[in-house]
Amino acid sequence: MQKDLVIFSAGTSLGSFSDGAEDGPTTLLDRGLEGVLATGLRSVKLQQWGADRKHVGADRIENVRNARTLVPWLLGLRAAIIEQPSDAIPLVLGGDHAVATSSLLATRERHEGAVCVYIDAHPDVQAPGTSLTHNLHGMPVRIATGGALQEHFHGPYWSAKDIFYLAIKDIDQAEFDWIQSEGVRHATMDDITSVGIGEVMRQVRAWIAGRPVHVSYDIDAVDCLYAPGTGIQNNGGLTYREAAYIARQLAYEQLVALDLVEFNPQRDTDSMTADLSIELIAHLLGVRWDRYTRYLHHA
Repeated sequence: MQKDLVIFSAGTSLGSFSDGAEDGPTTLLDRGLEGVLATGLRSVKLQQWGADRKHVGADRIENVRNARTLVPWLLGLRAAIIEQPSDAIPLVLGGDHAVATSSLLATRERHEGAVCVYIDAHPDVQAPGTSLTHNLHGMPVRIATGGALQEHFHGPYWSAKDIFYLAIKDIDQAEFDWIQSEGVRHATMDDITSVGIGEVMRQVRAWIAGRPVHVSYDIDAVDCLYAPGTGIQNNGGLTYREAAYIARQLAYEQLVALDLVEFNPQRDTDSMTADLSIELIAHLLGVRWDRYTRYLHHA
């Protein structure tokens, strides 16, 4: 079945310390993302979103950095996603992972019964009172489950049981405690190393069980050998083979929303991370675009 896609170019680094991440979406688009996806989708539309970067430091709500700028921007992004036709797939390009606050809450409103596969080195479930950095990109799951900034971000909220963490490895104590107390399904990098990505993905797909799925893919889940262009480089993350296999397996599911975040072109090497990001997006949407395909297209 052919799909309609709406790309949200949501460049911001205000939720992180990753200056340059705001240019991530533009870089992916300049490298031909729309054209690649158009080869396998019915339609591809683009909406531009960019966060004001002039407010820093004192611009806080509940001690969250840049929140007075970010919160209304994220609320606007959420509203724009909700306005899309129910059968259109929103692709949110970060920027940092703060944008998942908008996309997750929008999916919860648009698709009752959806689940989320959250692919990241970090669980992103800090609260304002537990975060050491006070960065919003470490809080989207906490906000989306109704555990932080509720007066700004209303529900419907996600249930923790509808989230599956994949490839997490850098887990703070407060995040570990939340995952354990909420009984959140997860496969750490140690789990992937222990049983293999094939078995892990069998478990993930059995858990999805045909339900609509939102995939939030943080490129920092991938080892920095393959994805150096990100805010927190990952030693010991997913290999190229594992990252691509995850994307191809999830393409068999009923994808209703997708995030690709934390790509920072200022920290990239020879466009490695940009090209990998485009490839992963394409795989997730059922479009083949790897090095061999690029060769065939003289790209």
